[in-house]
Amino acid sequence: MNKYEILFKEILDGTRDGKLKWKQLNKRANSEVIFNPNLVFRQFSSQLTRGDSEFTVILVEKKYEATAFDF
Repeated sequence: MNKYEILFKEILDGTRDGKLKWKQLNKRANSEVIFNPNLVFRQFSSQLTRGDSEFTVILVEKKYEATAFDF
């Protein structure tokens, strides 16, 4: 596994184990770092601790108008 796969697995395992507590944010939050923020449908965040550092993990769900991209 590469470093990104390891990180994603850590987030998934932390979510399954209940170590990561997700909360829903306003869909306009973090708009300065999200590509096409006007398409955000829902947004969630959690705090991830790795070693001595704490990170904010953001999960963004987008809604596209075109049915070909509707997921």
